[in-house]
Amino acid sequence: PNKLERRPDESPARSNGLKDRFSLFWKILKYSFFSIEHIAVCLLAAGIAALLAVIAINWDLFNPVKIAFDDFNVTDIYYTIQKSENQEINGDIVLVDITKLRDRAKIAETITDVVATSPKAVAVDIIFESQSEYVAADAELVSTVEELSHKDVPIVYASKELDYDQTKDSFNYMLKSFFSDDTDLKWGFSNLPAKNGRGLIRSISISEQSAGIQEHSLAYQAASLYLGHEPETGGEKLKPIIYEDFSFLRVPYDSVKICKDLLKDKLVFIGTLKEEADMHMTPIGRQAGMTIQAYAAYTLIEHRSIQTIPLWQQILFTFMLCYLCAAFGYVIPRAFKYAGASIVQIFYLLLAIVIVYFGFICFIKFNVSFPLAYPLVGIALVETARNIYKICVTLLSRRGGMFVRKSLYYEKKD
Repeated sequence: PNKLERRPDESPARSNGLKDRFSLFWKILKYSFFSIEHIAVCLLAAGIAALLAVIAINWDLFNPVKIAFDDFNVTDIYYTIQKSENQEINGDIVLVDITKLRDRAKIAETITDVVATSPKAVAVDIIFESQSEYVAADAELVSTVEELSHKDVPIVYASKELDYDQTKDSFNYMLKSFFSDDTDLKWGFSNLPAKNGRGLIRSISISEQSAGIQEHSLAYQAASLYLGHEPETGGEKLKPIIYEDFSFLRVPYDSVKICKDLLKDKLVFIGTLKEEADMHMTPIGRQAGMTIQAYAAYTLIEHRSIQTIPLWQQILFTFMLCYLCAAFGYVIPRAFKYAGASIVQIFYLLLAIVIVYFGFICFIKFNVSFPLAYPLVGIALVETARNIYKICVTLLSRRGGMFVRKSLYYEKKD
């Protein structure tokens, strides 16, 4: 007998009660679960996803959708949920705000005041690109930098990597403050990497090649100085930032002397907190560049690391998930004739919730970031792929053929 004749009887007369329905469900599931046609549905869903991706890339109308899915991560949801109104204050890092300062002599005075509080390390997140029209103020700044370079408190100054050469995976130029050649100072680039240049800031660069020289980031240099060791060469280039549910103590530039006990033995960042040009989007909302540097330094100080599931594992998991959806999407409507379509949708919704919860557990318990884009898109498209496959089988059945008559989706005509 062929496969069609071995199907369980799905007629309502044999399965009126709920118990009979579940019994029929298990019979159909055992009969149909291992089928190459479910694989075909999965491949069809992948084809639909690829087609939509091509449309999104080549049609500007869909660019926002593409960007949203491309830049989506389960950690974004977790950071949003964990955020509370009454946040604790981090005990390792302090931010000194000089947004209102324009006088370089005053900025030099603020840096001196900070060093006088005996912090463990200082990171100056400002770049003085060129000399100003105020010669005396510039001279005061250069003199202060020179004097502080001989103090016991280590200081790292911000720089910026420019002119990236993709073929060499290297920057061609590093922009430093105008006094960079006058003294032997520590520098760290303050570039904040965003996906496609416009996504959320989730990671921090550890090191980059610049004109053939390996340079370290400001956050990494600051964390190394705070921990009392030299930056390591080699290793990973990008590290995910952990945006813990706390805030950093913010001290105005004119309150440094008053708050000197709060800065002692801390890692102190000096920079702007309210400069619109230095605001960036993160999983916890718009944040100043200095605040992001502080979170990055905290991540490095705590030696915490977020592992991302490899792409091949994401694809394998998505395929298994789509296969499960295809199998249950076939069985449920046949076992529960009248409510089958609604039950299938509820099943997909519950499965999506379980996937999101699974992502939370991976992140919270094991520091593993589980991207949700592939599995959620798979769940969303598998029913469409099933319907298209069913239509194809119906059209081919009119021409006959043994293969079509053996299909799970073949409906025998009376």
